[in-house]
Amino acid sequence: PDVRAEIQASGSAIGRQNVKARATERAISGEMDEEEAFLPVIQLTNFVIVSTVIGLVLITAVIALFVRISITRPLSEMLEAVFDLRAGDGNLTLRLPDFGDDEIGQTAKNLNGFIERLQNLMRKLKEEMAQLADASLNVHAKATTFRENSATQAVAIEQTSSALTEMAVSINQNAENDQ
Repeated sequence: PDVRAEIQASGSAIGRQNVKARATERAISGEMDEEEAFLPVIQLTNFVIVSTVIGLVLITAVIALFVRISITRPLSEMLEAVFDLRAGDGNLTLRLPDFGDDEIGQTAKNLNGFIERLQNLMRKLKEEMAQLADASLNVHAKATTFRENSATQAVAIEQTSSALTEMAVSINQNAENDQ
């Protein structure tokens, strides 16, 4: 009887084990040659090798998919968000999305904290600049008032000086006339 046909005909694992045992018995008793006796073992070894390779390929594909989902995609999204921040004409209200608690998520949270701090600094700078502009306008208004008052006082002093000069001339004429 053909051992291959018996192995294929037996549907269960127990049936295959029985066929292998009978094949080993025949090989020992000399009814079949060694190659025919170990054919089921070779076929099983080949099946295990092929199954292992297929399993490794599937595991590698799953790992690659995991890496893509958990690392590459968030990095790409972070890069796109950072590009949007840079291209946003200084819009510091934009924030990076939440990527979770892994290293990428922590990096995004820290970048958001930095952007928020920068936004607060810019807000304070804007307030200080507004106060400085108000103070500058106030100083300008006081300088203008001072200049106008100085001009008025200069005119008054000149008029007083002219009046004093006229009085001195008048006093000198009166003194000369009295003599």
